[in-house]
Amino acid sequence: MSVPRDSGGEHPREPVRSETTWTNAVGHCSCCLIGLAVAAVVAASTYPALVSLTRPLGMLSSTALLVVLIAIWLAIWSSTEIAWAWRTQRAERANG
Repeated sequence: MSVPRDSGGEHPREPVRSETTWTNAVGHCSCCLIGLAVAAVVAASTYPALVSLTRPLGMLSSTALLVVLIAIWLAIWSSTEIAWAWRTQRAERANG
């Protein structure tokens, strides 16, 4: 499939980075780091229980432990993202 070229003399414009895009990126990165920090605290406090829970799996126990820790991180990260979006929408409604 061929795409027709623009015959005009103008070059296509590059997308302009808006402040909203930058704010969204900072928000996503912040949520990721918050989720990672909270997951690290949860992992440190529950590590002995998680090890004893995965020990019956034998050689797969370390893999299971890693999967559980990543699942905890992703759950906290997504919860933080949802809370961030809810807060942002609520602030936008309050401002008009």
